[in-house]
Amino acid sequence: DTTLAYLHQLACEDPMTGLASLAHVRSRLSELYRGELRLATRVRDTHALVVAELPQDRHVDPTDQRAKHVLTRAMRLSSLGDAARTVFAGTETIGKLGPERIVVVVERDDRLGQRVALLRRMARTLQGGGESARVWIEGLPGTDATAALLLDELARS
Repeated sequence: DTTLAYLHQLACEDPMTGLASLAHVRSRLSELYRGELRLATRVRDTHALVVAELPQDRHVDPTDQRAKHVLTRAMRLSSLGDAARTVFAGTETIGKLGPERIVVVVERDDRLGQRVALLRRMARTLQGGGESARVWIEGLPGTDATAALLLDELARS
């Protein structure tokens, strides 16, 4: 019973940042592509990815993996995720692509550019006057398998 209780409480979120796991983002995209079978619309026309990446810390040696540095980066990534949740406050999936990137699965609409610009402005205030996070729109490919490859590439970079 204790083991089952533990397993039932597991979430698809990263415990440190509260962002959805890469596997959850991948599942969400697969759901969208499966929906193409019922609908006359294409996912690449109706949805996109918004990607945000923290800037490199200029004052920290990139080979230095001390716990303090890792925790600081996680907190900054969590703050960036909170900003994304503020801008994309609907049913969008917001996930962690890696230690320095987040991704938002969004519907394309006439306000998408404005919302991305707002996220850029909010990300600038999070950096404390330093270099701001890079934020861009990534189009989705035509197939689910290619979308998986795209996510893998975004997580690696």
